[in-house]
Amino acid sequence: MMTHQCVCRLQEEFEQLLADCSQVTPGKPMSDVRIFFLGKDCFESLADSDAQEIYDRYQRHLVKRARQDFVELLLEHVNLFVQRIVFRARRQTPVVNNRPALPGLSEVDMNEIRDILQEDIRYRQLNRLFEARDNMICQYASFVSYPLIQHCPAGNRCIDSLVDQILASHAHRAHIFDSGSETSSPPAFDKVQLNLVILGGFGLPDQLIREIRHCLPDDVYQGERGGPLRLCYRVVEGDVRAPTNRLTPGDALAVVFSSRRSLDVARDALTHSLLFGATASTTDEQSSLRDLLPPAVVILACDPNHLDDLPFLQQQ
Repeated sequence: MMTHQCVCRLQEEFEQLLADCSQVTPGKPMSDVRIFFLGKDCFESLADSDAQEIYDRYQRHLVKRARQDFVELLLEHVNLFVQRIVFRARRQTPVVNNRPALPGLSEVDMNEIRDILQEDIRYRQLNRLFEARDNMICQYASFVSYPLIQHCPAGNRCIDSLVDQILASHAHRAHIFDSGSETSSPPAFDKVQLNLVILGGFGLPDQLIREIRHCLPDDVYQGERGGPLRLCYRVVEGDVRAPTNRLTPGDALAVVFSSRRSLDVARDALTHSLLFGATASTTDEQSSLRDLLPPAVVILACDPNHLDDLPFLQQQ
C-alpha cells in the first residue's frame, strides 16, 4: 500500500507528464491520449479516478489559458471586425428605436474571420472547442459594434469598469481629505470635479484634450457608478518640478508620449517625484497624499513620424 507521500509524488509526476505531452490539448478527453501514458509509472500506479481527476483539473487550466490567449488574438484583430463586419453590418441593418439593430455575423463573415485567424496557433488551440470559439467570435463582434462593460472580453479587468471604480473611490477619498473625517458622507456626484493633469511635451497634452472634448463636449464624464464627474484640465509642460506643477488632492494624472524624446520628458517627471513630492513636506504627508491620488494613466500616442519607434515605446 502506497504512503500519502508516495501518492503525492506520483500525482506531481503525472501533472508534469501532462505538461510535457504535446498531444494533450484543450478539450481533448483523456481517452484520446491515454496511449501516450501507458508504461509510465506515474500513470500506471495511480488509481483511475485519481488520474482522471488530475487530467480534468489540468484540462480546466488548459482551456482557461487557451480562451485567454484567443481573446488576445481577437483584440489584435479589432480592425478585421470594424472594417469587414461592423461597418458593413450597420449599413445593411435596419434601425430600431433610433439605433441600428445589433448586427449578426453571416456564414460568409465567419468564414472570412476563420480564414484569417486560423493561421495563428491561438486559434487552432481551440479546434476541439470550435463551438465555444465561434461563440467568442460572435460575442466579440457584438462588443466591437456596441461596446458594453458587461460584454467586454476582459471581464472584470475591463478598463471602463476599473476606471469607474477608481473615480468613485477617488472622489470619496478626496472628500475625506477635504472634510478631515472618515465618517463624513460622500459628496453628491453632481458636485464632484476631477482635475485632470496632463503631462507631456511637444503639444501632446493639448492634442489629448481635444480628443477628450471630441468625446465629451461638455467636459462631463458619466460613469456607470454614481453620477457625472466634471473634468477640469491642467497642462504640465516644461519644468515639472516647479511648485505650480505639483499634484494636489483631487488631481488625476495622465502622461502622454509619442516618441523617444517625449518619453524622456515623461520619465523625467515621474522620476523627480511629481507624484510623491507634491505639496507635502514630510514622509507621512507624502504617504497620505499618495493614497489620495488615483493611479497615473500612461498613454502612448501613435505618431506617423515615429512608427519605427513604436515597438520600443510599447515595451517602455
